[in-house]
Amino acid sequence: MEFSGFSEETTRFFYDLKENNNKAWFERNRSIFDEYVLPEAQHFVQDIGKKFHEEISENIEAVPRIDKSIFRLHRDVRFSKNKDPYKTHLGIYLWEGKAKKIENPGFYFQLNRSEIFYGVGLHIFSRTALQQWRKAVIDDKLGKELENISSEILKKNDNYRLMDKHYKKVPPGFDVTLQRADWLLYNGIAFSYSKKLDGTVHKPTFLDFSFKIFRDMSPIHSWLLKMLKINI
Repeated sequence: MEFSGFSEETTRFFYDLKENNNKAWFERNRSIFDEYVLPEAQHFVQDIGKKFHEEISENIEAVPRIDKSIFRLHRDVRFSKNKDPYKTHLGIYLWEGKAKKIENPGFYFQLNRSEIFYGVGLHIFSRTALQQWRKAVIDDKLGKELENISSEILKKNDNYRLMDKHYKKVPPGFDVTLQRADWLLYNGIAFSYSKKLDGTVHKPTFLDFSFKIFRDMSPIHSWLLKMLKINI
C-alpha cells in the first residue's frame, strides 16, 4: 500500500491520548493504533524514504519499524517526574551514518494533537561530534559554508527556524572575537518548521509537502555529513 495521508482516526487518537494518558485507555484503544496509526506511519516512512533515496542520498536509513524510524509510544519514566506512560505524538526519524540512531544527522517528523513539526540536522552532538563541530566552525572553508547554508535555508521560508543556542559563553580556548564565535554557543545544529494541524495531513499530497520541507533544509544535512566525515 502507498501512503495516502494520515487518517482522521490517527489524528483523533493523539487528541484523545493527550486527555487519557493511561494504560487502561490505551489498551481499550490499541486497535486504533494497530489498524491506523502504525500502518500509516510505516507507509509514510516507506514512501518518503524512496524519495530520499532518489533525490538526496541512497544511504539514508528509512526503516518502517518501531524502534527504527518510528519511535515507540511508551515512555521511559524511571528517572522522570512525569509518570505519564505514553508519548502523545508520533515521532519519525530518517538518518544517515553508522553511529547510534540519534547520534547521526537526519530528518525528524512529528505529529501531535495540534501541530506537525519537521527538523533537519543533529539536535545534540555527541562529545566527539561537538569537538568536530567546533573545529569546523573556525575552519575558513567549512565555517563559511555553514554561514551560507544557514542564510539560504532561512530565506526559503519565513517559518523556517534555526534552533536556539545552548551555551552562554564561548568555550574555553576559543577567541570570543572570532567572526563565527556565536556558532560555538550551539551544542547541536538543526533547522525546523512547524504548523498548525489541519486537513492537509489527510491528503495524499501530504507526502510531497513533507518532502519539500525536508529537501529545503537538507543542505545542513549534507554539511554535517562532511563535518562528521560520513560516507567519505
